[in-house]
Formats: sequence, C-alpha cells, structure tokens
Amino acid sequence: MANHEKNKKTLLELAKLTENSNCADCGVPGTHRNLPSVSRIKSIRLDFWDDELVQFMKANGNGTAKNFYEKCIPVFYYQPRTEDCEVLKEQWIRAKYERMEFTEQKKERPYTAGVYKGMLWKKGRDNGQFLERKFVLSVHDFTLKYYKDDESKGPKVIISVKDLNATFQPVKIGHAHGLQITYCVDDHTQNLFVYHKNGQEIVNWFNAIRAIRHTYLKTAFPTASDEDDAGELGVVFIGSEQHGYSVRECVPKGTRGNKWKCGVIVETPDRQFVFMCQQEREQKEWVEALTKVISKPMLPQDYTAKVGKTSLIMSLVSEEFPDEVPLRAEEITIPADVTPERVPTHIVDYSEAEQTDEQLYQEISKANVICIVYSVNNKKSIEKVTSHWIPLINERTDKDSRVPLILVGNKSDLVEHSSMETILPIMNQYSEIETCVECSAKNLKNISELFYYAQKAVLHPTGPLYSPEEKEMKPSCVKALTRIFKISDLDNDGILNDNELNFFQRTCFNIPLALQALEDVKNVVRKNMSDGVKDNGLTLKGFLFLHTLFIQRGRHETTWTVLRRFGYDDDLELTQEYLFPMLKIPPDCTTELNHNAYLFLQSVFDKHDKDRDCAMSPDELKDLFKVFPYMPWGPDVNNTVCTNEQGWITYQGYLSQWTLTTYLDVQRCLEYLGYLGYSIIQEQESQASAITVTRNKRIDLQKKQTQRSVFRCNVVGARGSGKSCFLQAFLGRNLERQQRIREDHKSYYAISTTYVYGQEKYLLLHEVLPDFEFLSEADLACDVVCLVYDISNPRSFEYCAKVYKKHFIDSKTPCLIIAAKSDLHETRQYYGLTPLDFCRKHKLHPPQLFTSNSADAPSKDIYTKLTTMAMYPHAKLRCMCTCNRCTFCICHNLLNSELVRSVKAKLYSAVLTRPFIQDVVTFLMADKESSLVHQVHEVSFVEHSVFMESSVDPFVSVCDRHMTQADLKNSTFWLRASVGATVFAVLGFAMYKALLKQR
Repeated sequence: MANHEKNKKTLLELAKLTENSNCADCGVPGTHRNLPSVSRIKSIRLDFWDDELVQFMKANGNGTAKNFYEKCIPVFYYQPRTEDCEVLKEQWIRAKYERMEFTEQKKERPYTAGVYKGMLWKKGRDNGQFLERKFVLSVHDFTLKYYKDDESKGPKVIISVKDLNATFQPVKIGHAHGLQITYCVDDHTQNLFVYHKNGQEIVNWFNAIRAIRHTYLKTAFPTASDEDDAGELGVVFIGSEQHGYSVRECVPKGTRGNKWKCGVIVETPDRQFVFMCQQEREQKEWVEALTKVISKPMLPQDYTAKVGKTSLIMSLVSEEFPDEVPLRAEEITIPADVTPERVPTHIVDYSEAEQTDEQLYQEISKANVICIVYSVNNKKSIEKVTSHWIPLINERTDKDSRVPLILVGNKSDLVEHSSMETILPIMNQYSEIETCVECSAKNLKNISELFYYAQKAVLHPTGPLYSPEEKEMKPSCVKALTRIFKISDLDNDGILNDNELNFFQRTCFNIPLALQALEDVKNVVRKNMSDGVKDNGLTLKGFLFLHTLFIQRGRHETTWTVLRRFGYDDDLELTQEYLFPMLKIPPDCTTELNHNAYLFLQSVFDKHDKDRDCAMSPDELKDLFKVFPYMPWGPDVNNTVCTNEQGWITYQGYLSQWTLTTYLDVQRCLEYLGYLGYSIIQEQESQASAITVTRNKRIDLQKKQTQRSVFRCNVVGARGSGKSCFLQAFLGRNLERQQRIREDHKSYYAISTTYVYGQEKYLLLHEVLPDFEFLSEADLACDVVCLVYDISNPRSFEYCAKVYKKHFIDSKTPCLIIAAKSDLHETRQYYGLTPLDFCRKHKLHPPQLFTSNSADAPSKDIYTKLTTMAMYPHAKLRCMCTCNRCTFCICHNLLNSELVRSVKAKLYSAVLTRPFIQDVVTFLMADKESSLVHQVHEVSFVEHSVFMESSVDPFVSVCDRHMTQADLKNSTFWLRASVGATVFAVLGFAMYKALLKQR
C-alpha cells in the first residue's frame, strides 16, 4: 500500500529541482488541462500517487523527457513561450507527444519539404471578407505566391522570402488561428491576414515560412551560424514623461551599425538606450509609437506595486508561487470533478498592458462572477475598487441582473493586520459584493477558498435572497419559501410536524433528520422567536427564520438547494422546465388524468376542505390557490361544473374542472400541477407522469372499443334554441336556477360524470356558437354531436338540418337530435321534412324530448345516451327506435297487439287453478323482469351492446336493419327466431298439459 505522506514529500523535493520548477512545454500547465487525450494533470498535494508512479517521476523528470522528446528539433522550429497564443502551445505539445516529430533526425516533416502548398482563408482588402485562396511557398525561388480563383492567370502576388515575416495575431484577425504575414513592397510594409480552420495546418505554415527563411539566410550568409538567430536579450521598462522618460530621433557618435543610420534614443531615469532602424520611415514609426506610450499617464499599480492577480491564478494551477509571472495568464478551465460544487470553472485573466478596453467590456458581459483583486499593503489599490472597478462593472451590466463580485485582498503575507475594517464599509455600500477573501499567492493561503467562493457566488448568490441593508430576506424569497412551506404542510394545519419535516428533508437533501437533530432545530427557533414553534411543530415564521439564519451565516447553498428542488431559478421564478415538462401528444389523441393524479387531487381537496362538507367554499378555494401566482379559476367555473345549493364547487365538480383543463389545455394543467408540487409530493420526475395520452381515435374505431374516460359532445343549434339550458341541466340545474346566472359568469362548457354499463365516464358538453358557415375544426372535432332545436320555434329545426347536411352527413361521428322546450306547444317546422321524417331518412335516432322547466333537477337519461353513443359509435340504442319496420319494432308491436293480449288473458284464467302451470305462466308473463316482451328486449339489448356489422354495408348500424332477404342470413335474425320459438314452444306445452288434465 502506498505511503501517501512519504510520496508527497518525495514529489515536493522533485518539484524543487530547477528542471521541474515549471511546465516543460508552456511554462504553466493550463494548456495541458485542455488536452486530456495527450496529458493528465495531477496535484502533488491533493491527488493520490501510488509508489510505482512516484518512482517513474523520480527516474524521468523534465530533463530526461526533454532529452528524448526534443532530441532533434529543427533550429528554425518555433518553441512557444508562456505568453504565446494557444494554438502554438497546443500544436507544440501535440507535435512532441502525439506525432513525436522531434525524436528522430531523419523524420519527414511537411514543413521541411521545400515546397509547401495549400488553401488558406485570406482577408479581403476592401470588404474585410475572408475568401479561400491557394498559397504556394517554394524554396526553389524563395517566394510565397497566392492565387485567386483562376490559377491559369498566374499568381495574384509574389512575395520574396527576403522581406517575409509571419506572426500569430488571433485577436487582431478575429480567429484563434489568425496569422499575419508581413512583407515589403517599395519601402512600404504590406500585410496578409490569413487563417486555417485546422490548428496543425496553420502552425505548419508558420514553421514552413521560418524554414524557408532559414534556408534563405544560410544561402545569403554562409558563414553565419545557427546560434546567431535573434532572441530576447532584455526588457526595457518604459514609464511616463512625468517620471523622466523620453524618446527622440538621433544617431549618437560611436554607435555600431554602419549601414543603419536611423537611430532612436529612449531616455530613462537610470540610463539611455539606443536602437537603430534600417529606414527613416521605420524610425518615425517607432518614435511615434514610443511617444504615444510615454505620454500616457500611468496608474499607480503600473509602476509601483502589482496586485498579483496573475500570480494567484498561476499559484492555483501549479500549487507554488511562480518565479516568472507573465503580463497575463492564459485562460484556464478547472474540470468539474476537482471542484466541490462539481461544475467546470473557466478562469480568465485581464491585463491592461495587453488588452483593450473593448476586450475588457466583452469579458465582463460574459462573466458569471468577477474577482476584483487589490493589494492589502497598498491603500491606492483598495481605493481603486470603489473609484474605478465597481463603477466600470456596473456601467456594463444591467441593474436587475448584476454580476456577483468577490473582493480579493492579495499579499496578506506582507502585513500583520487585516484589511477587513476598510473593506466592510465597501461591502455594505454595494449589495452585489458577495464576500471578501484575504489570501497570499506566495504562501498559497486561501487560494483554493478564493475560487470556491467564486463558484459559490454564481451557484448560490446572496443578492436574490437577502437585503444586507435591511438585514432580512427579500419579498420574492419570502414568497417562494412560503409556497414551499404550504406544499410541505401536508395536513394544512399551519405547522410542520416531525413527519412533514422529515419528508421535507428527504425531498431536498435525500437524508432524513434524526430525532435529536429535529429537536436541535426547534430549540434554535425557540430561543430566537416565541411563535416559531407551536404544538412541537415548526410554524411558517420559524421556517422563514431558519432560512434567514442560514443566509446570515453564509450557508446560502442550503436555501438554494431547497429553492431549486421546488423548481426555482436564480431569479426566484419557477423554471419553464419545471412548469412545462416535455409531453408528446400525437395527432387525434386526447389527454386525461391518470389514477395517481386523481388521488393527488383528492388529497389536495381533503387538505383544504376544513369543514368536511365535500365542497370548496370561496375561502377554502382561495387558500388552496395560495401556492399559485394568480387565481386560476374564474367565476365561470361555478357554471361549468356541479355545485351545491350555496353555489360552492363540490368534490365531483372539483375533479371535473381538473379533467376539463387536462382535456382542453394539457400544458395549463401541467403548470397548475407544478404550482401544487405534484412531482415533489408524489416523488415523480415531473408532472408529465400524471397525464395519460389516449390512443388514436381511429384505432378505437377499428378495434370497436375504447379506453378513454372523457368524451366530448358539441352542442349545436340556432340562437335561442336552448343550448345553454341543455348544458346547465346536465349539472342538475332547472330553469329557475339557470335564470340566476349572470351573463358575465356564463360558461360555454359543462362537464360531469355519467354511468354507462356501470362504468363512470366524463361527458364534456361544449356549446358551439350558431354560425354553421364558419364552424372551425375544433367545433367539428368531437365524439358525439347534439343538434338542439326549439319545438316552439318553426324556424329552429332548419338550422340543425343544414348543419347536419353540411358537416356531419358523411361523418362517422354519431349525432342525436334534441327537441328542446318540450313543455311548450309544438309547432310545425318550416322545413321540407318533419324532424321525425328527417331522422328516418338519414337513419338517425328519433328526436329526444327535453325540458329543464321542472321543479326537480332535470333527468340525466339523455346525457347517458350521449355518452353511450360516444363510447360505441358503431351501435345505437334500441330503446330509441320507433321506425315500426325493424325486427325489434315488429316483435314489440306483435306482442302488444290485441290478439296476443286476449290469448294471454284467456290462457291465464284457464290455468290459474293449477299450481305448476300457474308458476310457469307467472314466470313467463306475469313478472315484469321475466316477461316475454322483456326477454325479446334483452336479446335486442345484447345485440346493441356488442359491435355487430351488417353483412351488406359495414357502415350501416344494426339499428337500421329491417326484415329483408339479407336478414334471413344474419345471425341476429336467427338469434331472435330461436328465442321466440323456444318461448312459444314452452307456452304450447303448458297449454297442452292444462287441457289434458282437465279431461
């Protein structure tokens, strides 16, 4: 087993060696973090190292690896430094370790072939648009050529290698692989701006130019050695004019460079520097550029004390204080698996020396959190926090969505006192400041904590939760936590008991609270407020106090965990993903609530029905919807569902309204369930689990059965025909109660339950506006159509007939005609056919009489028939038939004829004295439930309860079949005939026995 401490000590000793002090490739390991396929980053102090890996590191340090991987680097190949662009460092690493280009002397490299050609994207001179052009670099004539579209016309430009140079300028060109090619034409400098989408290709071009340039110099100066290549010999710090810095044109005596006569002198307080230029134009450009720099006033930290923000980043990455610090650290990504919050973190440094103000503004707009670094031993850097940085950041961000700020006091190792006394007033002045951290990049003090607090400021910001000026939670936070409390209060008694607190804890944190922990929580609340605990349970005030305490003690993550579990975003608004989860609804399918959803809604109803009267009073309904941001149900709901005598929504009406919302607008239903906390209470992934999407109606028609529980009936009729009365009668309201409904509270929907063959179904009635010329698809899409006409209005039926012939005559949707206001005198309709003849002609059920002008609640028989027709669109009810031509009507009329009645009476009187015969006759005729008529009716009932198709036309209902030749071959006819023959055989045998015994 590996000795962790021993291995850690060995690694720290290895890191102290000069060759191991920095990254062997780029100075800092930031680039390696972005190349997981090439390299892997391990922390000496935090990660586990086994013995084998430590021994390997001991035997193979940076020096050994360099001798192997950099054995044969061409002298012209550019080896990037820390401040170079990302593509150079990345391709340098890949060339060493992936492609292993420098391990062998004779290894073929594309940039050393002598001729290098390919396509590059070149920026146009006039419009600035990048166009793809062919470039050819040749060692034979030492030229670089590029061509336009037609290569037959020759190259557009021929550039001599003598005047050729190339540098990477990604910011200037606007592309990460941007390359600037510079050359001279008639003493004027020209530039080509190019890039390639492939990083390896653009770096190959860069090194190919260096290779051919090197070859040219070796040819032009054969005595020069490779060591004469230019390199950085030193750095000259340039200050401002106020501090004794100046620049001028001059050629002092005794200077070297006989051919270069144009000199530039830079005066500093300590010494004089002389630089020589080949041309006078270059001399003027350098003087102009240097004068611009020197004339610019310098900020205090530019020439006295740096605050150390770049050192902080490099100390975090390398876990030691860097010996050399660049002007700006490259962008670094900390992987999610090494951070406490399990999120990736991108760290972006800013340098006033290298970046423009515009680049700073762009970075501010993209930042999720900003760390303002000051030096604890420099008062001017602290003053700049309020005088410069915070105003600048606030100007570039919206007032309603300020970026959280972290104040970072660096160099705490240089002072013995703390700067917090100076910083606290600043934190109180600016609410966007999340926290302040004092650290030391040199001693690595609080470096990890700094970036942890930065992550925490983004994931768990204080701003939306708490007002430091008023020292209390903001109203939006109180509102959100109040909703959470009401959802968690499962019995609605205003107190979270131990079971409810445990459920809340398990829901938010996946861990139940121990009994002692529960008591500790309640004791903390008791000590701080008198009404925070009641009946050994936590009140709303106590619940809010706990979260205020969490925030004040810096435990924002606890409150944010609760808020996010209940669907809130950073602005304390319920997220769209929470309210509207994904739910796919295929065409021609409907949506219904499933059994679990009804159980949940039942529990919500029971929770708020405090008087246990199975109805929701206005106050109870208001209390139920307190978890909503608005009142979802208007006064029209009371006229859409069943209510009691007081006009309060009953339990059945409550479920009916939820069923209606689900059927008509399932997204609204999902939203409402989200407000009630369905997914949390039911421990489901989302509210979508409460919804059942029915199968396509065409499949129901093919299989001749349905699994749906909600059926839609569109009620169509002329104005004043009684449609609204028909809807309200379904809810049990007679005409007297209907007249009390206000016009602005009127509803065009009515929904309630009916029972079909013992099954509870929902029937949804929808009143369609009377305009048959402009009926929409929604008006036509239904399970059954109800055509209503006023029997007292002679022109009322004409509208129903026109609607039927225009929209439903060829439809498979069942239709039923209602003769409304049947309590009034019936008048002749001004139409070519009477309503009864119209129904016979189109094979419809005869008109059904209806009136709501009665003392009692109207009958629901018609609504049961409508639901049955919707459930079984292929069959029609026999009890509606009055055609006098079908099998049922003929048998019914025969059995009720005068002849059969007289035979029945005489037979009954003849055998009344015989006990056995009396029992038989009583069984056959006397009892209503077993009479001959009833038995024939039952045969017919069985027939229409089962889907049976005509052998002639499958789309003609069995109700419309009559005594034709085809009926003789039909099973229905033989079923009736066999039952009838059996009944009459028993009757004949009884008569024979009676006569025989009399003799």
